[in-house]
Amino acid sequence: MNKSDSNEELTRLISSLLDGSISLEEHNKLSNMLEDSPLNRQIYLDYVRMESLLHWESTTSQEIESKQPLSKSRTLLYFPIWAGAIAATLLAFFGVLWFADDVNHSSIASIDKNVQPNALSMKAVSEDFKEGNTQKILSEKQIIEPREYINVAIASLNGKDLPSNEGLIEYFDQIKRWNRLPALLLPTEKGILPASGTSMIGLGKMAVDVDSQKADLEETVQVLDVRNLINPTSGEKAKIFAALKVNQSFGNSHEGAEFGITLKAIRANANQAQEELTFTQSKVPADLDPSTWDELNSEMELPNDTQFVVVSLNARKTGPDSLLANTSNYYADDLELYLSFDRDHLIGPI
Repeated sequence: MNKSDSNEELTRLISSLLDGSISLEEHNKLSNMLEDSPLNRQIYLDYVRMESLLHWESTTSQEIESKQPLSKSRTLLYFPIWAGAIAATLLAFFGVLWFADDVNHSSIASIDKNVQPNALSMKAVSEDFKEGNTQKILSEKQIIEPREYINVAIASLNGKDLPSNEGLIEYFDQIKRWNRLPALLLPTEKGILPASGTSMIGLGKMAVDVDSQKADLEETVQVLDVRNLINPTSGEKAKIFAALKVNQSFGNSHEGAEFGITLKAIRANANQAQEELTFTQSKVPADLDPSTWDELNSEMELPNDTQFVVVSLNARKTGPDSLLANTSNYYADDLELYLSFDRDHLIGPI
């Protein structure tokens, strides 16, 4: 089969996949064509991007029918309005497999756009905490929702004996800290060098919402116990300062992610019921140059009744580019925290 025939066959198979008429034999053939050729994978992603734009920017099938094909050779890629959603879902959950260096490429898998793999349901985790089964949660080989890490952290800070694989208890001055960063540290990866030292923070994959055109991730990395430092009756003001560097690897996105750091002041009662007293989130748009790190700074005044300070790292993408979010990896480095008080008492870097 010459190159022209091969391209026509690839186009036909992608069209059949997206309109739901592909046979098992064709399904396997397309999977092999994508597995064997980076160029074929790029062609596939280009078509996915184009059809996803049609899906989101058109409100009726008549509007789609009125659009002119980009060229005569691409008229085979005329898909119904819902095709973009299917394509987006494929990318959200399996596209990254075609670009990972260390992944054994498999066939195009089945589609379920509302499932986030390896995620515990919030209801199940909450019930375990109510029953005191914190050990059970940490023993699951699954990802805990970011908000539930706060429960794990506070339980650890209150003396509950928990496995150290998801967070270590450390001490700085009068601050007791639950620290999850060691579990996230990576060496050089995907062409990204640490901003300093020999390791950096590897953030998780983004959860992609096809319908709202959003992709985001959140990693709860530290919880500070400041109960020995902040006196609710003293009236003394305390502030927390944060500094961070962020980066992302090459991918098929046309825009950089928006990174953020979130600081939350909370208090919790003996039953771990939490009240969020205040929070702040600082953001920075990252460039697409993996050789440079973008800097991010934040600060927040802590209410006098603050017991714990939660530090979370975030990244997000919006619009059609969010479909390709997981063709890149996301990183942070040089996280530094400082606490200051009216009496010129400065603690840090933590």
